[in-house]
Amino acid sequence: MLWLGRRIRTRGFELATHVITVAAAATALMAMLTGLQARATVSRDALLADLMQEHLTNGVAVTMATCVAAVVAMMEWRGWISRRIFWLRAALITWAAIGTVFSAHVGAQMVFLYGAGVAKSSAPATSRVLGGR
Repeated sequence: MLWLGRRIRTRGFELATHVITVAAAATALMAMLTGLQARATVSRDALLADLMQEHLTNGVAVTMATCVAAVVAMMEWRGWISRRIFWLRAALITWAAIGTVFSAHVGAQMVFLYGAGVAKSSAPATSRVLGGR
């Protein structure tokens, strides 16, 4: 998106890339904070603890990358740094996207293999979606 924004060279598209970068940083920050808050509700299994630590490390790295990218975007928008270093923001966002994939994979392992964060259902599985009547 950043590369496309540099090629189009319209102020509206460039502003949109800055806004999206800041929104991504805010989303990463909120995801990390809610994860830290929910951390105490997960049982303490040795294997699960290792996955939780890896998930936390990935989450912090992704949050830091997107926050630095948002600061760079704001500095570009205000004119405090040259717009020719757009590659820095693009690299940070790419790194954050790759980190998000790894973090999602670890999170999925915690949920589907260990049931972390999944409450036991008290209702029987008789919905129409599941084939019930």
